[in-house]
Amino acid sequence: MSEVSQNGSDGSIALPSTKHVRIRPITERDSAFIYQLMTSHRSGGRVRFGGATPSPQQVSASLWESVLAQFMVEGISSGRPLGLTAITTPNFRDGFAYFSALGSDESQGHGMLVEGDFLTFEYAFATWPFR
Repeated sequence: MSEVSQNGSDGSIALPSTKHVRIRPITERDSAFIYQLMTSHRSGGRVRFGGATPSPQQVSASLWESVLAQFMVEGISSGRPLGLTAITTPNFRDGFAYFSALGSDESQGHGMLVEGDFLTFEYAFATWPFR
């Protein structure tokens, strides 16, 4: 795994990557993709919103609830987003946090989203004292 500075050489956080995927911070340009993930019948809509169809504003407002860190998983060769990973509800006293991942339908079946999951784990364990 290699590390890539996401914002140049200005002292920003270096995030891990593999030959196939990288994780990167969420930006405004990701809004439509995230809304599609959160309202997809196969992923987020059934879990976070109980089957209801949320508005884009509801998705945006809920996106950072209890989140310690979250990243877009992006294919390196295509530059296309594959999914979203999140580290949530940290308990620093007991040394754990929850992890979640949502992938697009296109990301299923080839293991690239799983690589993004492991990159997020790597980031979490390198950044905080989780067990």
